[in-house]
Amino acid sequence: MLRRFLVLSAVIVCAMHGVAQKTISKTEFGHLVDYANCRYVMTFIEKNDLSNPNFTDTYEKRVKPELSKATLDNLEEVASTETLNKLLANNGPAYSLVQKVEELKQNYDRCATDDSLIASLKMTAWQKVDLSATAEAIRKEMLAKYASNKGAKSASGNAAVASQASNGQFQEEGETPVYSIGYQDYQESLRTFKLIVTALLGLIFILLAVLFFMLLSVKKKMPGREYVIEQVLNSKRISRKFNPKKPSSHSSGSGSSAFSSGSSERSGSSHHSETSGRSSSDSVR
Repeated sequence: MLRRFLVLSAVIVCAMHGVAQKTISKTEFGHLVDYANCRYVMTFIEKNDLSNPNFTDTYEKRVKPELSKATLDNLEEVASTETLNKLLANNGPAYSLVQKVEELKQNYDRCATDDSLIASLKMTAWQKVDLSATAEAIRKEMLAKYASNKGAKSASGNAAVASQASNGQFQEEGETPVYSIGYQDYQESLRTFKLIVTALLGLIFILLAVLFFMLLSVKKKMPGREYVIEQVLNSKRISRKFNPKKPSSHSSGSGSSAFSSGSSERSGSSHHSETSGRSSSDSVR
């Protein structure tokens, strides 16, 4: 039963690891932050600076065309933080927003999965300007992009492995090894599975060892069978219960003497009464 539980737990953890692993690189995440930065800045300026006299000349003609280039299909063309700083040097609130979003790049090492990385890019508002709708749109776009990428990589990897197996293609000596994405994921999952099983077995061994030493210590502290018997046999309470104290001969003699003296007194009293009675009878006569 325990073995089945351990195997099932390891399989579940391994499956979760394969599904929830982080595939976004640090460089790619930096581009995603730049993309989100462009989207947030566009929304903020269009809501906050719409009544500004320079809105058309500054934003519509100079800033917006650069921000509009940001797409998830080509992240390398997304405007960087340095570019945004130059474009928004005269717009204090928008410039501050760029710096705030730039700090989100530090979340890469804190997140373990693609979903958590994407969720870390959420900005709900900036200086009372609502950005929640833009944040939700960014989240959905990125989730859709990386969900489709995972499916495509998995399908292509499995197809490549199947094709090589069916065609009997093997790597010749001296060639650079080429592994498919699916095979790499399988190897990583297998290593993780082995580590988990090893850790669980080690933990079980430690628990069993601790339990064994605890039982051994308790057994040493418990009194032996001979000791218990000796204590019972030498117990005064047991002796008094099974060997009641007999009445002494002195007590019996005293009782007999008392009984004899009592009888003598009664006999004397009876004799005296009879003598007195006779004397009275003689006087009457």
